[in-house]
Formats: sequence, structure tokens, C-alpha cells
Amino acid sequence: MRKQIKGARAYYFRSIFHDWPGEDCVKIMKMTAEAMERGYSRMVIHEWVLPTKGVPLYASQIDLGIMGIVNGMERTERQWAELLERAGLKIVNIFSEKQEAEGMLVVELA
Repeated sequence: MRKQIKGARAYYFRSIFHDWPGEDCVKIMKMTAEAMERGYSRMVIHEWVLPTKGVPLYASQIDLGIMGIVNGMERTERQWAELLERAGLKIVNIFSEKQEAEGMLVVELA
């Protein structure tokens, strides 16, 4: 039985979506979106946001490891936006200290 906490201010995911192929990520995101309240709820995704080129070696190694072990992947900002759009969500802001570190995507209902 699936339980949802409806109308929470924030739904936090840390290192979850990189472990799943795109379709599974969309399913998880859609289930969360169903519980979100428009104009109030936010999803906070704490994951790598890779640059489109010049990816640091460490981030590349993590991406290849995740791909080989669980068929997941690290994503670029564009890949995140496309994935979220398929789930009816959009990026409000991205916080990242530097390109070689994880970032936080703040997301709301589209």
C-alpha cells in the first residue's frame, strides 16, 4: 500500500534518482507530484548536476559506475529539466558550490 504525505512544504531526495533509469525516475516524481500542493510544495533534489562538457574526472567515474551497477546515471541541467517536465514539474532554482560537487535542484509543479 502506497502512503503519501500530501501538501508538505518540501519533499527531499538525496542521491535517489541517479540510481534509477529515466522511466522509473518519472514514476517516482509523478507520485510525489500528486501529493504536492501547487504554489506551496517544493521538491528538493540533492544530486550531481553535470556540466554539458568538461565533466570533472571524479564525476565521470561516478557516472560510469552508477551506469554499470544499477543502470542509472548522473544528469546535466538539461537532462534534469527534460526528466522533470515529463513528470509535470519544473526547476525553480539550482544551488551548487562548484561544478565538481553535488547541487540542489529546487522544483515545483509545472
